[in-house]
Amino acid sequence: MKTLIKITIFVAAIGTVAISCNKNEKEIAPNVLPEETIPVEPRYLTLSIPFPAMESLDGTKVSLDPATGKTSWEEGDKIVIYGRRQTAAEPKTNIDPIIHVLTAAELANPYVAVISEDISSFEKDEEGPHAINAAYPADDWDFYSPWYSSGRAAFTNTNQILLAGYISDDNSTIKLFNLTAAIAFKVEGDFDSYNFFGNNGDETVGYSRYLVEMNNASPNYLKKYNESLPYGTHGDLTTVSGTVNGDGSTYNYVFFPNIAALTSGFTIEFLKNGVVKQYVTSTAGLTINHGHYVDLGLIPAVAMHAYSPISASEKADAEDKSENESANCYVVNAGDSSNESKVFKFRAVKGNSYVKGVSAGTSVGLVDHVSVLWETWNTTSVTSKSVIKAVDYADDFVYFKMPEALHDGNAVIAAFDNENAILWSWHIWVPASAVGSGTYGFEKTFMDRNLGALVTAGTGDVRANGLMYQWGRKDPFVTRGVQGSSTVATVSGTSMSVSAKELTYDEARQNPTKFSIAASGSKYHWIDTYDYTLWGASKTVNDPCPPGWRIPHRDETALFTTDYSSSYSYDSVNGCITIGTLVLPCNGRIYYTTGALSDRENAYIWSSKCSDNGLARWLRGTNSACKYADERAACAEGVRCISAE
Repeated sequence: MKTLIKITIFVAAIGTVAISCNKNEKEIAPNVLPEETIPVEPRYLTLSIPFPAMESLDGTKVSLDPATGKTSWEEGDKIVIYGRRQTAAEPKTNIDPIIHVLTAAELANPYVAVISEDISSFEKDEEGPHAINAAYPADDWDFYSPWYSSGRAAFTNTNQILLAGYISDDNSTIKLFNLTAAIAFKVEGDFDSYNFFGNNGDETVGYSRYLVEMNNASPNYLKKYNESLPYGTHGDLTTVSGTVNGDGSTYNYVFFPNIAALTSGFTIEFLKNGVVKQYVTSTAGLTINHGHYVDLGLIPAVAMHAYSPISASEKADAEDKSENESANCYVVNAGDSSNESKVFKFRAVKGNSYVKGVSAGTSVGLVDHVSVLWETWNTTSVTSKSVIKAVDYADDFVYFKMPEALHDGNAVIAAFDNENAILWSWHIWVPASAVGSGTYGFEKTFMDRNLGALVTAGTGDVRANGLMYQWGRKDPFVTRGVQGSSTVATVSGTSMSVSAKELTYDEARQNPTKFSIAASGSKYHWIDTYDYTLWGASKTVNDPCPPGWRIPHRDETALFTTDYSSSYSYDSVNGCITIGTLVLPCNGRIYYTTGALSDRENAYIWSSKCSDNGLARWLRGTNSACKYADERAACAEGVRCISAE
């Protein structure tokens, strides 16, 4: 739940309106397509369609501001007319609806459109009140499939005016009901969108799918049948979002399907480029019913507050992860409960360019804001803000706050300029246990797991696979989410996309989630111009390892120069290979020509050496061999860091 500074906007209170419920629910039957249609003659009706007015809290009829809120019918509006027909095979069967697009000629009075339609396909239901119904808007309307629909309709976008109803008994009028309540406001500021939510944090203010039933016997503004079925009302939303005009004179609207009961008031956040800039909150309880609206007018400047996801006191106490040196990756241990709710920071500089007492670091540029680009649990499930709760930027530092209950995972934080272009990005690694180290019989001190791995390999846990990197790039890609399969781990946020051509260095920096495939069989690099210095024998600005660690070079360890085919073990059950005592997960790779996961029985790790033709030295271990080879740099594979000391 969000922490709020309580500034009250006074709104009048209203009572709730009782709604009737249909207690005679039937088993839902699938739609049956007719085999033979009973012949009917065309039957044209001239129908008037009044645009339903809303009411203020005192019951006065009102119109929404015409600048952004709909007050009347307009040319191009789409109204759907729907129902059933009688057939020889099935007497009550849904048919394709009529989508009527309003023309200028039908809008002599924009508040009452007059249309003509052939409704001969529809038959009145002798068992129920109405079989011919209507709804608006047609573009976000979805036909409710059971044969006994009786005016039921579903909507898939609920933050807008929603109308539903039926053709009157005398066949002269389409009577529509306003299904939504609204809050109207004006605001002045450089914003492009808003978030609206109740202060309790769990009030329903919208739905991903909203089902109603409107007829003259039983108007029901909310129908919840079987929520597991695709046509029931489901997907309760506790936050709704919309666009904002911040000129101070144009009304903006929040629409609620059914009833909004906000017992502790509400908050509206105002955003620019996806970042919350300011917010306003009302602590007065509010219940607002369908067909009613509250006009907040122009929100006073004194009621608006600067939004900071991380407080000034928390920033002052933040632990500096870049105190001694900067990097492209920083580690927070999820197994350490002292890190819960803790705030960390690091310098907004490129890679390892800052070294205490040696180098001041290379700035990434003028940062406008920062955001979590994606987060993952290295499995097929993830919850937003579970790895990192909040991020912020101030005084050349990026701040990030951990959740109240830490969850192991990985995340990427990006810094943006004022045009919303990415300047640089950093990997935050939250392993389930502290990262260990050892020589494992080699010349160097290695991490006990691959970069991005949440646990050590050898138990069959898919979280041991870690993350993957195209050779020379600093930003990771996720690997499989199910051990031994090609199922990709789930991310919350921006997923990986594939570029069909090589990228420039700047394009790769600005698109850290874009995988670049090599365009020809003789060109094995992801970059448009070969650059085999992106990684190297010493730590470079693009090295993806955390402070104190770097990618091993081929020439400094036998791991990349020895054929181990006769001196290693392969464990198919736990998905790993072992060389001496070094355990490597069978993580596979993202293939350079497709961008797809492949070779799930293989273990791959990079060395930092690359030749000028785009071939990089790697280690590959399978059930049949374990040896080094030269690999295409456009593939994405694992990294096992060594101590930089």
